[in-house]
Amino acid sequence: MTRNRTGIVLAVLLALAPTWVAANREFIAFDPDTVSVPEGLTENETTKALMTAFVMRGWRMTEVSRDQGYIDAEIPVRAHVGRVRAQIDDGVISFQFREGENLPQKWLTDRGGTTGKEIFYKKQDESDVMAVHRNYLSWVQELARTVEGTLRLQSLPKDG
Repeated sequence: MTRNRTGIVLAVLLALAPTWVAANREFIAFDPDTVSVPEGLTENETTKALMTAFVMRGWRMTEVSRDQGYIDAEIPVRAHVGRVRAQIDDGVISFQFREGENLPQKWLTDRGGTTGKEIFYKKQDESDVMAVHRNYLSWVQELARTVEGTLRLQSLPKDG
């Protein structure tokens, strides 16, 4: 009996999953996880690895500030231009959204009840979350993974 209920609940959840994903896939939060800098890397090695990752992923660096520890970059994808700031601080690289072109930002709220999340162009209250088109996060997540790889390569022993 319990096995049947579990199976039915699982079947219902799987049946509803595509509907929920379709209703909520257009806009998502947009700052990916931070990337840790391996121990022993100098500031110059970290910056070089970060710049290498930008180039490998097709991002154009628009501003490099070594003294303030950040790199601004943009990536043109069809009709969109995504922009990001990579901030190097205390052994961690964080990625912050920068205003792009043709990447609409909206506010998400959970007040949608049974219809799901409602989308607003202006913040309604403190529980609302700013979100951007779903493709932006995938571009920046790919960049973050590439940064991790270039940092690991940069940290390998430099034997002749």
